[in-house]
Amino acid sequence: MMNKHKENGFRSLLMTFAVFAMSLVSIAAMAEPIAIVGKVVDANGEPLVGASVAEAGTSNGTIL
Repeated sequence: MMNKHKENGFRSLLMTFAVFAMSLVSIAAMAEPIAIVGKVVDANGEPLVGASVAEAGTSNGTIL
């Protein structure tokens, strides 16, 4: 009888771990990077050299 309880406990622990692992994988899949492309131009359509572009609400950015 005691062996059966240990086996059920192990299965329960294994299932809990499997669900946790799948949750982490799904969270990582949702955090895929998105590529943003484009040009920074002035009012005449000329490219702006040295313009900086930043993602709102983050510290992500670049200088063109």
